[in-house]
Order: sequence, then C-alpha cells, then structure tokens
Amino acid sequence: MTPAHGSAGIDEKWAIDLMAYRDGELDSSRRNEVGRHILECVPCQSLLRDFGKVGNRLRENADEDASRLAARPVWPGVRRALAPPAGERKAEARTRRTPFQAFRWAFALPAILLVFLGAILYDSIRPAPAPEGAVIVGLVESPDPVFLFQQRGSSVTVIWVFEPQPAPPIKEEARST
Repeated sequence: MTPAHGSAGIDEKWAIDLMAYRDGELDSSRRNEVGRHILECVPCQSLLRDFGKVGNRLRENADEDASRLAARPVWPGVRRALAPPAGERKAEARTRRTPFQAFRWAFALPAILLVFLGAILYDSIRPAPAPEGAVIVGLVESPDPVFLFQQRGSSVTVIWVFEPQPAPPIKEEARST
C-alpha cells in the first residue's frame, strides 16, 4: 500500500481522483501527482483499467441504443400507446344522450325567437307622442269622409280616410212617438 491509500485500501476520494485523472479533469499539478502514484501503485492501475472497461462498455451501449432508436420509427408507437383500446372506443360511442341534450337547440329556438319578436313588437306598439302646439283639422268633402291634420309650422300633413258606416236602423217605435 502506498501512503495515498492508507491501510484500508482505496477510499472514495481517491477513486474520484482516479476517475477525474482518466477523464482529464484534474489541474496539471494534481494530474502529475496522481500520475506518479499510479506508476507505483498496482491496485490503482487495476482500478483505472476497470474504469476504462466500464467507460468503454457504457459508450458501446449508448451508441447501440442511439442507433437503434434512430432506425426505429417512433410516432406509430406513440399513436398506438395514446389510442384507447378498441373496447373502450365502442363504449364511448354508445353513450346515451338525454332528450334535452339531443334537442337542446329545438328547446332554445322558441326562446330566442320570443326574445327577438318581443323586442320588435314592443317597439311597434308603443304609443306615439301626442302632437304639441296647434293642430289644424279640416274636413274635405268627398264621397268618403276625409280628415286632414297638419301642425302649424310643420310640412307634414296627415290624411285620414275612413269608410262611412251605415246608419243604424231606425226603430218604428221611436217614430211613432
């Protein structure tokens, strides 16, 4: 055993230094010190060879896995994994819908029409404002009664034509008196 290990063998700190030496991660002074120790210590040489074998094996496996993944199409497998099984798809297609779900537009359409018609009718049945100021009313002689309405200072003339109603029948009792 060399003084770098002690009597217990290679400790974890020294093993980390050996891996850093192998990977070229040590500064120059520490690298020279570990290099001189490896030349004299057989257990460290053996451990360094084992690290090399493990590293080579890992690189081979990593290259092999990468080439296998690159050669295999990925997306078909992803689609298959995400798709539900055939039995579940059929079960989803057979879900029953309540009558409200099936005919919700049929139920909503009358309500929508009622709102629009109500708005239109409300606007058309509001009473018109009464004319302000003096209004000239004239009766024009014609076969049918006609009234003319014109507000002073206005250029609007309203003509109202209505059919004469037959006179109510005269009762004979009323004549005799």
